[in-house]
Amino acid sequence: MRVHSGEKRFACVHCDTRFTEKGKLTVHLRVHSEQKAYVCECCDTRFTEKSKLTVHLQGHTGDKRFLCTHCDYRASRRNVLMAHLCMHAREMSFA
Repeated sequence: MRVHSGEKRFACVHCDTRFTEKGKLTVHLRVHSEQKAYVCECCDTRFTEKSKLTVHLQGHTGDKRFLCTHCDYRASRRNVLMAHLCMHAREMSFA
């Protein structure tokens, strides 16, 4: 219910960030404590969350699983594909 109401009861003591769930605050606090347990084996970059390491590793492996629906472009990250799709949207608006 808090997610839908927008209520964010859990506040970070180090910055102004607030969260709807205690677990998300706990993960966030790792940023301030510099507890970065997940280490990239390729470049020694460290991450607070396993999911961020997974995304980072895709850059090393060249795995490009996000496919453009308008051309043959492939991206390793969803946000990069979304930026690419904006280019197609601009092209279509001028057509």
